Amino acid sequence: MVTTSSHQCNARNSEIDEGTVLFRNDANNVTELQKARRQKKLAEEVARLQQEELKAVIEDKEKIKAYLDRLNLEVIAIKEDFESKSKRLKEEIEEIEKAKREREAELTTYVNSQGSQLASLGNKEQDLRQRLKNLTSNIARMVKLAPESRQDNCLPLQYHKAIVVIMNIGNETVIDASKGR
Repeated sequence: MVTTSSHQCNARNSEIDEGTVLFRNDANNVTELQKARRQKKLAEEVARLQQEELKAVIEDKEKIKAYLDRLNLEVIAIKEDFESKSKRLKEEIEEIEKAKREREAELTTYVNSQGSQLASLGNKEQDLRQRLKNLTSNIARMVKLAPESRQDNCLPLQYHKAIVVIMNIGNETVIDASKGR
C-alpha cells in the first residue's frame, strides 16, 4: 500500500510539488521508525545526561568557587595575623635592642668608672709604697744615728722641742716625759 502526502503552501495550487514524500507501510519503514524513535530517546537520554553532568559541573564549580573564596578569606586572615605578629615581633626586637644599647652604655660607664677607680687605687698604692719606703729609710737612718750619737736619752734633732709620751703597754698608762715626774 502506497500513500502520498504532500505539503502545500498555496491552497490554490493543487498540484503535487517537489515536497511530496512517498510513505510505504512496510516492515522496513516500521523498523526505520522504531530506529528513529530509539535514536530520539537515546538523544534525549544523552541530552538529559549531559544536562545532569552540566548541572553537576556547575555545582562543582560553585563549590570550588566557595572553597576558593573561603581559602582567600583564610589567606587574608593569615596575612593579617602574620603582619600583626611581625609588627609585634619587630617592636619587641626594637625594645630588646634599645635595652641592649642601654645596658651596653651602663656597662661601658661602669667599666670606665672601675678603670678610673683602679687607676686611683694604683696611684694611692704607689704613694703608700713610696711613703713606706721613705719611712723605712728614715728608720734605718735613725737606727744608725742612735749608736753613734752616744746620747741615749736624747732624740734626734728632727724631734727637737717635740712632746714625747712614753707608754707602758703592760698597764696601759701614759707618762709625759716633759713633766719630769
